[in-house]
Amino acid sequence: MFKLIRISATILVILLMVASFTNCSAVEKNDSSEETSRQTEGNQKITEPRVGEGSWTLDISPVKLDWYINFGWYDKKWDAGNTLFDKVVTEQTGVDINIIVPAGNGDGKLTSMIASGDLPDLVTLDNWSSIRTDLSNSGLFHPLNKLAEEYAPDLYKYIPESMIKWYTEEDGNWYAIANYYTGPEWLVGDAYIENSNGIIARKDIMDQLGIKPEDFTTQDGAVDALLKVKNACLKYDGKDIIPFFTQWNDWAMARMWAIPWETPEGDWQDINMHPKYLEMYKFLNRLWRHGLMHNDNFTSWAGEKISQGICFSYMGNTDDVRDSIAAAFRKDKRIVYVPVGPIHALDGEEPLYDQAGTGWTSTFITKQSRNPDRAIRLLTFLASDEGQMLTWYGVEGETYEIVDGKVRYSEAYKKMKSDNPDMAKRIYGVDTFWPLQQSMFFQRTVDSGDLPEVDRHYMAIRRYFSGYSVWTPETMGIIPDKGTREAGINIMIGEYWSEQNIRMIMAKSEEEVEHIYNAAVEHVYEMGYAEVYEACNKKYKEQKAKLGRDVSYPRH
Repeated sequence: MFKLIRISATILVILLMVASFTNCSAVEKNDSSEETSRQTEGNQKITEPRVGEGSWTLDISPVKLDWYINFGWYDKKWDAGNTLFDKVVTEQTGVDINIIVPAGNGDGKLTSMIASGDLPDLVTLDNWSSIRTDLSNSGLFHPLNKLAEEYAPDLYKYIPESMIKWYTEEDGNWYAIANYYTGPEWLVGDAYIENSNGIIARKDIMDQLGIKPEDFTTQDGAVDALLKVKNACLKYDGKDIIPFFTQWNDWAMARMWAIPWETPEGDWQDINMHPKYLEMYKFLNRLWRHGLMHNDNFTSWAGEKISQGICFSYMGNTDDVRDSIAAAFRKDKRIVYVPVGPIHALDGEEPLYDQAGTGWTSTFITKQSRNPDRAIRLLTFLASDEGQMLTWYGVEGETYEIVDGKVRYSEAYKKMKSDNPDMAKRIYGVDTFWPLQQSMFFQRTVDSGDLPEVDRHYMAIRRYFSGYSVWTPETMGIIPDKGTREAGINIMIGEYWSEQNIRMIMAKSEEEVEHIYNAAVEHVYEMGYAEVYEACNKKYKEQKAKLGRDVSYPRH
């Protein structure tokens, strides 16, 4: 129950234990690194980048950097001898990357590395990681602003000011570069704020049963459409078609129901305490009582059902099932998922998703790196337009061409990616190394009409639901600080709500749903909810102030 608190407390203890060691060793290694850098630059007699080239060209002598990526499922192996992307990065920067990932619990692996004083050169963490906040203020990382000023001033050409401002800590230094970041500086032309949350359905079944996407814009229409699927008794590969599958994501459904994240007074709005939260669960209960949701929804991953071709509709984060959507299409070209609805609350208000846009992961350079100059220049290359082109598309003439100012993948690459995606990854490495990958760069450069068919289908889904999103960094991570009393209470409240959510869905009547909800609200207050709310509201207001915003919700 208190696992996150224990991990956070453990890290704080370790940081105190190793602080003096880290600082001393950091000074020694940094002095050595700077001396090596000066000697290298002196030997090569290079004091500034060649005309038209970046800071990464200052020193391309061979060097190996250890890069820890805190995701156990990430299986990329750096292979500059055989994989095109890896080869070009190493040629351009001189850096050979040793990718390290945890075998099990990532936070535990990182904690062990801190305790042993054996941190790698670079670290990439999930922005929602339980230890990210602790580490960003730990003193273990180099301020990127100082490294950039000394070794890579051109980094500032590629990082938007809004990112630097958001990731600047209380000491006035900037420590992390985020990937998949959305910033107002990049919202130009056809660029849009990405939102992958919504509801999708199989087009072939819709056509067969006379169901239209707009049928899902109302709750009654959605129920009627799903009943058509149930009553048709459809099967695929001998298995029953499941009419509806949802991801357990209260936030995504709340935004579809247009529950605001801010009160008219400017305070934080907890979705669980808004009247339309009860309405959401009355709707899910209605689906359950009509037999439109199965027990599998409580025990199975939606992606499994989608890849098998037996899921008619899915509501939740479509990015989480993107590979499953593609797998189903490769298996049977008739299985195409399209955006529908979205379903509206009974008041008819349009959905509105708060997209923090602050990125998926953050990458840091540790003070134990013996080559911080090479590390910051590597990040500069990957963040540059040249690096982004290589990351997303590969090499011009081999994996892509530019037509009328837009990028088109080569036919040979598209065919290999379609026929044998694993081989395409091994040979080309396109779109496989994402710590500094920026989706907004892809938006403004790709010829979307020339993408492989399965990618066009998915981009249509994402683009559709992105029309309901707004940029709100201030809404990111509104939870109590880890290790506090409020954090512990919040964990217990979250577990309690999860139990009540299932009870509400499986209730025998709408009246029972309401009874369960009202009792749950009363109980969480007894658990200490008021303290949790106060901590969350304080953080929300602080983050608004950081951005200079008095009002966040655009409809107040």
